[in-house]
Amino acid sequence: MKKIILPILLTGAIYAQNAENNVTVKLPPKVFKGITAIKMLGKELKKNLKAKLQEDKSGLKAINFCANDASKISAEVAKNFPKGVSVRRVAVKYRNNANKPDKIDAKVLKEFQEKLNNKTLQKKPKVVDVNGTTRVYVPILVTNVCLKCHGQNINPKIKEVIKKHYPNDKAIGFKTGDLRGAMVAEVK
Repeated sequence: MKKIILPILLTGAIYAQNAENNVTVKLPPKVFKGITAIKMLGKELKKNLKAKLQEDKSGLKAINFCANDASKISAEVAKNFPKGVSVRRVAVKYRNNANKPDKIDAKVLKEFQEKLNNKTLQKKPKVVDVNGTTRVYVPILVTNVCLKCHGQNINPKIKEVIKKHYPNDKAIGFKTGDLRGAMVAEVK
């Protein structure tokens, strides 16, 4: 079913609703593909993480899910992306070395942080062209549930799992509302 729905979405009218201004905006096809892929991956990861947190309120199952299964699920979801589309996560304070930002990522994350500091950050995409590849960035903000594994007072058992899987972890000390990082879709 997913393989049928996505092409229909992409061949139909490519529009996004700007709720603040009650305006319909036509998106370029690459941007639409990037946003669609980010939403697909985000939805699947969030669904699985939420299930693990419901099974175990301590967060131990959630951190084990992230360490052991999140990349597998990401690869599975990526099979449903349109050709030439990939999605990754980046952060200044990253846990997984695969999420280390490049220079362009770092510039966008700095811009998001400045806007957050000035209270002007919106959860709308930032689009950057990099040598013919369109990058679509969507900021990720810390919510209360994130604090179990990324906050300031982390359960010692969770800290053990983090240290085991991510010995160079930098992704702690966050508060609700902080910028955690961004999802980045790259569309060729």
